[in-house]
Amino acid sequence: MVIIKDEGYVGIGNFTQTEVTATLDINGTTRIRNLPAGDAECLLVVADTNGNLKTRNMKDIEIALLKIENLENTIADLEQQIQYLTSQFAMLSKTDNE
Repeated sequence: MVIIKDEGYVGIGNFTQTEVTATLDINGTTRIRNLPAGDAECLLVVADTNGNLKTRNMKDIEIALLKIENLENTIADLEQQIQYLTSQFAMLSKTDNE
């Protein structure tokens, strides 16, 4: 079923007139054939929890992933420092008790 609203909105799928709320509103699966390849400045198409499509710059995602990796490395370093300090404290406590 296809619905075309006065506002220029098009609904494809099982909709009522009032349910079509985007320029192209699809109730069902979507397929794009022959999508051209991008370049280094590619945008990724992502969907929010409501199914609304948006673009995100690949470089922004790469930067976010690098920040996460840096945080993971920092956490690992802190865990090692905690282990070292804990062992040093244990040795000092043992020395004090002797």
